[in-house]
Amino acid sequence: MSLPSRRHTLSALLALGLSGCASLLGPPTLRLSEDELDALLQQRLPLQRRVLELFDVSLPAGRLRLLPERERLALALDLQARERVLGGQWRGQMQLDAALRWQTQDHTVRLQQVRVQELRLDSSASPARGPAERLGAAVAGQLLEGLMVYQLPPDRVQRLQRQGLAPGALRITPRGLELDFVPSAG
Repeated sequence: MSLPSRRHTLSALLALGLSGCASLLGPPTLRLSEDELDALLQQRLPLQRRVLELFDVSLPAGRLRLLPERERLALALDLQARERVLGGQWRGQMQLDAALRWQTQDHTVRLQQVRVQELRLDSSASPARGPAERLGAAVAGQLLEGLMVYQLPPDRVQRLQRQGLAPGALRITPRGLELDFVPSAG
């Protein structure tokens, strides 16, 4: 075999080997651990909202936990509410779970399908506790639906777009949130 044909053969083998390595690496994946997701949640708190123009609701602190077997997150949140007309105040805790979704328009990961599992108010002597807890559970899910958990930085968005990549599967695994970027369809 002549020297030029050996070079071509070696170049072809090297190129084949490198392309195999690239496929072994797979598409780029965004990974956020449970601790990173919890830190991102802490940045969103305290969350304060006015509900039905009657209540000022605050979620001052919370803790996030992964539920990979259900592809969901569990959230434990402290709750403070003040009724604006009569001045009643409540404190309590709320347990909920939620799925995650990718929002293409602003390159964010957001809560979806928020389900309140339990809401307990500390004012146990109040005769309105039961109805207040039921109302609070219904409203709390609406408050948190669509809450932004993470936003992809603009420079990374541009880099992925230049590479022709778009978000693919979003998963909750025992390691955390994983979002694959795959070749875009257009």
